[in-house]
Amino acid sequence: QYAKKYNLKYLTRNVFLDNKREKRYIIGQLRKSIKIAKRDGFAIAIGHPHNITLKTLSNSKYLLKDLEVVYVHQLSNFLK
Repeated sequence: QYAKKYNLKYLTRNVFLDNKREKRYIIGQLRKSIKIAKRDGFAIAIGHPHNITLKTLSNSKYLLKDLEVVYVHQLSNFLK
């Protein structure tokens, strides 16, 4: 809202990974972000550094095999 008001460029997250601290839920959210990335060219997925989140992400690297994982600052071409 404020970025638009002051004509600033911005990015927003597409998926929040760990609204629930459950492995199954986090994997589902990760799959959702992958689907968005393949459709739109990128997706921003964020979460907390909870043990379950970090462990699930670490064990789910195979899901990212077809994607290039980058830092948010590398998405400047997609700024709104």
